[in-house]
Amino acid sequence: MVNSVSHILETEFGRSLSDVGVHIIDPFVGTGNFIVRLMQDIQGTALEEKYRHELHCNEVMLLPYYIASLNIEQEFFQRTQTYLPFEGITLADTFELLEDRQMQLFTKENTERVERQKAADMFVVIGNPPYNAWQVNENDNNKNRKYKTMDKQIAETYAKDSKATLKNALYDPYVKAIRWASKRIGEEGVVTFVTNNGFLDGLAFDGMRKHLVEDFDAIYILDLGGNARKGLKVSDANVFGIRVGVSINLFIKTKQNLSPSSHIFHYQTDELWDKERKFDFLNEHQHIGAIEWKSIQPDARHTWLTEGLHTEFDVFIPMGTKETKVEKDTAVDVIFKTYSSGVTTGRDPWIYNFDQNALANNMHRMIENYNAEVARWAQRTNRNANLDDFVVSDDAKIKWSSTLKQKLKGGQIASFAEAKIRQSIYRPFTKSHLYFDRMVNDRMLVFPSIFPTLETESENRVIIVSDHGFRAGFNTLMANLISDSHILAAQDRFQCFPFYTYNEDGTNRQENITDWALAAFRKHYVDDSINKWDIFHYTYGILHHHKYREKYQANLKRDLPHIPPILSPRLRGDKEGPWTRGLQKIFGDLPTQARS
Repeated sequence: MVNSVSHILETEFGRSLSDVGVHIIDPFVGTGNFIVRLMQDIQGTALEEKYRHELHCNEVMLLPYYIASLNIEQEFFQRTQTYLPFEGITLADTFELLEDRQMQLFTKENTERVERQKAADMFVVIGNPPYNAWQVNENDNNKNRKYKTMDKQIAETYAKDSKATLKNALYDPYVKAIRWASKRIGEEGVVTFVTNNGFLDGLAFDGMRKHLVEDFDAIYILDLGGNARKGLKVSDANVFGIRVGVSINLFIKTKQNLSPSSHIFHYQTDELWDKERKFDFLNEHQHIGAIEWKSIQPDARHTWLTEGLHTEFDVFIPMGTKETKVEKDTAVDVIFKTYSSGVTTGRDPWIYNFDQNALANNMHRMIENYNAEVARWAQRTNRNANLDDFVVSDDAKIKWSSTLKQKLKGGQIASFAEAKIRQSIYRPFTKSHLYFDRMVNDRMLVFPSIFPTLETESENRVIIVSDHGFRAGFNTLMANLISDSHILAAQDRFQCFPFYTYNEDGTNRQENITDWALAAFRKHYVDDSINKWDIFHYTYGILHHHKYREKYQANLKRDLPHIPPILSPRLRGDKEGPWTRGLQKIFGDLPTQARS
């Protein structure tokens, strides 16, 4: 990374690490490795000036702060045989510096260092920011810290321009670090971070990718892979020994580049390389100028890694869209009017049980503990108490989640009802009893309108499909019961497309397949006898077709399924259009019929 920064400074700006005016900062310095490495490449005649005035770093933890100071001062001593205290390091939270709140917490000397740093015109930002998008267990009370100014910047840029429904990942510290660095270097400079590589293809990061293209003139991504959640072909593939993938990223701003869009260059290491082979590669290719980059041209949806995507997929009929879900008017251009993710309990060991009596006992106990906490919170003497610190965080008594804590904060009381115990399908072909109640389930979404009563289970069906960004491969299943959000793979979420929807009391049954879809299929097949159950079963059949699933796996990761109407043998060759041309590419002479 240091060599690449040096190479970029020389080739893009005609400058060097040793030049006066090239201020450098590591905003998450840890024990000082990057600053020490940078000092080794600075010319001896320029080192003292750089050391005194143009090397900067922040560390929020006291122990690594002292270690970093010692390491940096030791490097200076070894180079010059002179001891000089390093005044470029501050005990500070980089993101909180934007809030102008923490100055009073530290010494006058530290405050002065912070002010000098904030006044400096940074040209290089380098480092390894932390990354941790989600807290695994709410009872751990170890959430990512909130930063009003930084979070607002993310909300107004990356999150605002994202089409994703779930955007939690955009508030990961490494994403904030990239946004912070983009602003910190102003109109000209270099940012290089080694980070989680999830932003390269994650669905939630489309808005981030859009802004990176707008904010920088050139982007280099060295993708080192190693994401265990996507499946690894070799053990020890991650360079840091962690579960998320890793990439080295260089972002460049120049005043000279007149191109309306960023130039993006990508290199992905071989999936069969282990950690040692990747380190060998980095040693063999000392900087970005020695790598054979692949140029990336983003598509209209700000997708960078487009390999495997097929454009004809977009011509087929979507099973459903977020837009039609919220429309009150008649839905068009989709097969299903609405759909829903499965139930997310937030506390499966409490809410599910194969034994109905055991489930009832568990729920009585949890509801009693929850209501006791509601009462205790209402009667607290310290009205400014922090809710996370106040509640009893004991999984043996209650399993907290952020939504349940909000209900407690609002004073909502839970009550037990035997009728709320329903049968559900928890995993493939695995039925379990479920306590089906909005109070104690995190998210039930539309399911109270899909299977509101026991009677609806005898007539309604749902087609369950993998949601965007699946990691366990595309899966589908048909069911007649309430389903869990992770029904077909614990690491993925699933969307459910019902044939009927109801009011939550079981009345007002409505067919969920759109009239538009019925008319489109009848016209396509020239057959007015086709009904909506035919379309339902036909859709399910297409989702199981191995050619469809293999060819469109990349598309299915990005979108919910789009369904092609296949020509029957008697109509093959008699019709010409985008559906027909696309289908001939997929299925050849496959004689699939529309009728089930």
